[in-house]
Amino acid sequence: MTANDDRATTMHTVAAHTDRELLPTIVAALLDRNDQRRAERAQAWRRHTAQNRARDAAYQRLNAASQHAAQRQRSRIRSLDQGYGLEL
Repeated sequence: MTANDDRATTMHTVAAHTDRELLPTIVAALLDRNDQRRAERAQAWRRHTAQNRARDAAYQRLNAASQHAAQRQRSRIRSLDQGYGLEL
């Protein structure tokens, strides 16, 4: 037993890799239900990550726009005549 490096195999794993037509009806229905749940979770995760990416992109756009506005304001202030003449 100590020389066996194979990964443990459960009846669930064997059933999942067996053709559904060869399994009892109740086991095939259970596997179908689990596949459906797994697909729904994957779809929910894709929606969640898409929402996060959209929120991050919107934040980046707003941040870039505010930085651009601040830069324009600073350049406007620098270009204003400060009232200092040559008489200094």
